[in-house]
Amino acid sequence: MSVRSGAQTSSPAEPLLPPVKTWKARDLGHPAQTWALAQGSNHFLHAGIIGGILTWDGYRWHFTPSPDNRTVRSLVSGPDGKLYWGTNNQYGFLATDAATGKPAFVSVSDSLDPSLFPFGTAWKMVSGTQSVAVKLNRRIDIITPDTIFTTPLARNYDFLGYSNNQFIGNADQLGFFTISDTTLQFLPKTQALSADYIEYIEPQGQDHYFFAGRKTGLGTIHTGTGTITFWKDGKHPRLLNSTLNGAIRLSDGSLLVHSLGDGIFDYSPTGVLTAHYGKKEGLASDNIKRLLATPDDNFWAATESGISFIERSSPFRYIDERLGVDQLIHSVIRFNGDLVIGSGNGLYRYDKPEGSFRVPSGFHYQVFDLKQVGNRLLGATGGGIIDFTTGEKVLAPNRSRFLFQPAEAPMFLMAGTIHGVYTFKQTAGTLQPHFRIPDFDFDTAGLLETNGRFWINTHQDGAYVYPLIRDTPDPSRRPFRVGSGPGFESGFSHFFIWKDRLLLQNSAGVFHVADSVNVSPIELSLPVDLRPISKIRLSASNTWFLLCSDGQRRVRMVIGDPDSGWDYIQPEGLSPRRYDFTWIENDSTWWAGGDDGLVRFNPARLTGSASAQRTGLSMVILNDTDTLWNGLFTGIQPPHIGQIEKNNILTVYPAIRFRFSEGSPAVQYTTSDDDPRWSGYLSLSSLRFQPGTTGQKDLAFQVRSPDGQDYQPAIIHYEVPIPFHLRWWAWLTYLLLTGWLLFLMLKWQRRSYLRRQEKLEAEIARQSAQLATRQKLTAIGQISAGLAHELNNALAIIQANMDLSDLAIRPLATSGHPDLSADELADFKSALGGIRLGAERIESIVRSMQKASNPHQSDVIPSQINEIVRMVIDFTQPQYPSYGIVFEPDQTIPVILTNPAAVNVAVYNLLINAIEATARRTQSTGYCPPVRIRTQKDESAQEALIYIDDHGDGIPAGLENRVFDPFFTTKPTGKNRGMGLNEAWELLKLAGGTFELKNRPEGGTRVIIQIPLVSRSE
Repeated sequence: MSVRSGAQTSSPAEPLLPPVKTWKARDLGHPAQTWALAQGSNHFLHAGIIGGILTWDGYRWHFTPSPDNRTVRSLVSGPDGKLYWGTNNQYGFLATDAATGKPAFVSVSDSLDPSLFPFGTAWKMVSGTQSVAVKLNRRIDIITPDTIFTTPLARNYDFLGYSNNQFIGNADQLGFFTISDTTLQFLPKTQALSADYIEYIEPQGQDHYFFAGRKTGLGTIHTGTGTITFWKDGKHPRLLNSTLNGAIRLSDGSLLVHSLGDGIFDYSPTGVLTAHYGKKEGLASDNIKRLLATPDDNFWAATESGISFIERSSPFRYIDERLGVDQLIHSVIRFNGDLVIGSGNGLYRYDKPEGSFRVPSGFHYQVFDLKQVGNRLLGATGGGIIDFTTGEKVLAPNRSRFLFQPAEAPMFLMAGTIHGVYTFKQTAGTLQPHFRIPDFDFDTAGLLETNGRFWINTHQDGAYVYPLIRDTPDPSRRPFRVGSGPGFESGFSHFFIWKDRLLLQNSAGVFHVADSVNVSPIELSLPVDLRPISKIRLSASNTWFLLCSDGQRRVRMVIGDPDSGWDYIQPEGLSPRRYDFTWIENDSTWWAGGDDGLVRFNPARLTGSASAQRTGLSMVILNDTDTLWNGLFTGIQPPHIGQIEKNNILTVYPAIRFRFSEGSPAVQYTTSDDDPRWSGYLSLSSLRFQPGTTGQKDLAFQVRSPDGQDYQPAIIHYEVPIPFHLRWWAWLTYLLLTGWLLFLMLKWQRRSYLRRQEKLEAEIARQSAQLATRQKLTAIGQISAGLAHELNNALAIIQANMDLSDLAIRPLATSGHPDLSADELADFKSALGGIRLGAERIESIVRSMQKASNPHQSDVIPSQINEIVRMVIDFTQPQYPSYGIVFEPDQTIPVILTNPAAVNVAVYNLLINAIEATARRTQSTGYCPPVRIRTQKDESAQEALIYIDDHGDGIPAGLENRVFDPFFTTKPTGKNRGMGLNEAWELLKLAGGTFELKNRPEGGTRVIIQIPLVSRSE
């Protein structure tokens, strides 16, 4: 069997679908998004992709680049045998370049008006009997041997196909149309589907058309009445949730509908969903662009991620899971046209609607075997023998295993049960119990009629022989056991006649039974890694068919016989479980039931291809390197070469078995580095030796029989690999990886150093700013303290003199003075009062200077926010007499614990900033509004708030986060006071507070100072 190249996938999670072969970008060597498919006259497949056309010749892919590396959107094989192509700006056909012999793109659209092609992408091509139609945006071109006919319309075309010797399609709101020769005609009553994109149209009789809509799904429309009949949800529930993208009809009447997002839906001619293919089943993607059917109803799928081939008519196929067959299958029979299935879950039917058979009420037993007796269908079940045509139970013990109707005694029916074999005799159309085979109380597994005997198989007690049943049974006859020794302790899974020989099959092998006592084994000549998982089934030509499992849990079909040798083919997706074949005489189909469900085989497609002439027991099999393997071996396969171990020991697994009728053989193996060695092992599964050198090697096996006869040797060609640590590219890879790791490490260390440096520089700047602030404040404090000291001395002299003056004028107030009048005395007393008020004012200023002389002191004392603000205003207002300061105090703010000196200096500097910002605005506009200060108690946050609103230009955009940086200012050079917002922030932190800046909508900046009503440390 030839195997196509490419990745082969299957889905073991669901019942087996046809084998799917997929090629993706790594297999194609080119972009995998595929837009179009076509089959040329040479039967090659052509696929349109980005940049050109891929061609599959049955063995490999070939690429032909398109003009300007355009994406090939459409392909079709024309009636003239040419392959037509279309891109997004032209279309034409492939020809052979006379100079190079390679395919060449020939454009046929170059002669058209260039103005037609701004929207001239050739989306689809359809071949007619004498012309090719090209679907473009808002027009269709018909290519004939003589000219190109164009049908422009102001609508886009959804679909274009060919049926009944005319092109047929759909054009948006205009409905369905046909093009016959060069005549465009619209079909009436089809505008009702204008709200949908129609992706498929198919005539189905007079005025009836089947359609597939992207939104509405599948249905039919009558062009005479406009009646639309949609398929019901039950027919395609999954398709309703998908975006339908097109459909094709196969020669057997099946409909394949493909979608964008949910794969392909396979409908039978009657509209039953029989299969679904998607990414889970092995396709390259669930987004399907195009489908292309082959003559044998297989098909290709173009997807957005690659190309897939679905062998829909494969000889291996599961029955659809929707039949309910989801357990072990025991029996399959054709009855009155229906396929009837006996399973571990009851009775099922296939091909006919529900209700063809009646099942007894409450029937829930396994159905082990089915037989047609006359016009009745009988079943051997876990609940006895059931007549499924009437639903009645035939008198028999429970747990019946099989039914058998002897050819030489058709009036009898034999039933194998877990307690022996019972016989029934047909009398007047009814079955009557006849007798039970005496002295036989075993769990029966099968029965075979040959040479005047019954061969009865059991599950655990071997095989027995019993004479054929006649009208009057002989009670004196007893069944006797066949054979003894290894292989006969348990029962047999199968009896069959091959070349006039009775063969028995079980897990120990296949045995030839010459008579009741002469039993000789026939060894199945299979590779040692294959394990039979089914009964042997014979074809009409006596060829053996057997399902086997290999060591990698894959299933192989073995074809051949012990005389002529074997071929192997591998069904995709079968799991290595037990299967049992059933042959239906009136149906060219085999059925295998197993733990996974029901599998269908087509014997006509199971013909193996011999790789060489076979004679006797000598086998000639070609391995992967086309090296002949010869020898008297019952199983041989290409070797598996193990890894070289640390001590340079190499292990080879030749997987060779030897078998002789008696005695032990001698096996000699010779390597390229060692002398011949002999082994007496019956089977040689592995060899361990130390090769002298690396490179190509030969391992020769010479078999010598016990009588000293040498057989033709078998040679294994293998290669001793160079140890990894001695290969130059391993060292190069190691050095490159080491260098790369060192580079990454140094780069990471440099980044870490730069990050630490940035943090240190920021910390230095912050500490420098704090130091400068403290130095400034210390200097201010020293000056303030000195001034306060000198002023206090002067105040003391002034107050002392005022007190003396007051004492001196008191007698004059009572007795008078000849030189002073009463008015002059009153003026003098008033002057003294003014001097006292001025002295008190100076004393108040001195106290303020003393409090502000060291704002960084840690004293936290009860303070009144309103008094601090008034003190700042009183101190500031005389400095800026031209600018007003409006104060709106909140009298509800209580006395709080804070650092009043820090708050005083911070408010003072923020107020100075507000006044100077307003002053800059006043210079440019002439408008001089006052600076407003307002205090407020925030109950929810338990904070005292101080709002300072100025009428300046606000904070420039982008500088909101920089105004707090040390040494940053927006004032002109030389105009800054050296305080900065950073220092104000630090001062307020001493008082447990903070502040924020906001631009006011009406212009200017608002400073919001937040001081907790309760100390943060409490």
